[in-house]
Amino acid sequence: MTNVMLNGGQYKKDTIIRMSLPEVRERLENLLTVTDEMIASSDKLQSTRLKTLTLSAQLKQQINELEEIVDKTENDLVSLNKNCKSQHGCRYSEY
Repeated sequence: MTNVMLNGGQYKKDTIIRMSLPEVRERLENLLTVTDEMIASSDKLQSTRLKTLTLSAQLKQQINELEEIVDKTENDLVSLNKNCKSQHGCRYSEY
């Protein structure tokens, strides 16, 4: 609608005459500029949001994998310590 007001033309079956008042034209042009900037900013924010969600999901997956590795390592250490005690009488055990 703003472009039609600036340049003239058809809008919803109505003929709009080109806006000739300089201060109104300037305001309309500023409005178009701000709208374009807002659209670009919105696109950038949405892109950043999607990247953040993706990274968050990846981080959560990596944390889960690390927790599994820690649990398995802890279980392996307990098992090795028990075997060491039973077979060799190891002295340096904390488990």
